[in-house]
Amino acid sequence: MWPKSILILFCLLLAACQNFTLVEAEKQRIGGTYSVEAQIQWNKMDEQGIELWTVDGPLLQSLRFVSEIKDGDALFKLPRTPGSAEEQAEMPTYRGDFSLSETADFIIASLERYGANQIKASKIRPAKFGSSDGIRFEFIYLTEEGLESDGIATAATIADELFVVIYSGTHEYYFPKYRNQVERLLASITL
Repeated sequence: MWPKSILILFCLLLAACQNFTLVEAEKQRIGGTYSVEAQIQWNKMDEQGIELWTVDGPLLQSLRFVSEIKDGDALFKLPRTPGSAEEQAEMPTYRGDFSLSETADFIIASLERYGANQIKASKIRPAKFGSSDGIRFEFIYLTEEGLESDGIATAATIADELFVVIYSGTHEYYFPKYRNQVERLLASITL
């Protein structure tokens, strides 16, 4: 017979896993605007309107697809807690007339506000997002737990809406483990 604490832990883990669905290694539709070729199987869940994919868990690595950010919208929503209206107001908001460099600044500021500590961006440059002109950059940061992490972000404005893909993971193992698959996935974006 198992101890009661192990059974409770097992039930909690099982309940947490029910939010994820399997993403097969094949063409996947993201929102109603574009598709990507998943190179490996991922687990997918909705994270406050953001499509989040992970293999080993979101704290270790994640691929986030943020779609249809309109003028005045924030990239991320902060968890609803007492006083959160004031905190939400502090989230950077997107403007449809942002230049590519302002779009990168908006994403970086949003990541920082969302919990990426000591974030530093590099290799900011124009890049294709499918057939659209967009931007791409890399970044390093510390998680709230103090783990060194790396990331890649790419984004484009399509029909007056911003679309962003962010891949991030721990520096030591998980970010490099899936980087090649993510690079191929980003190259496969089709509008």
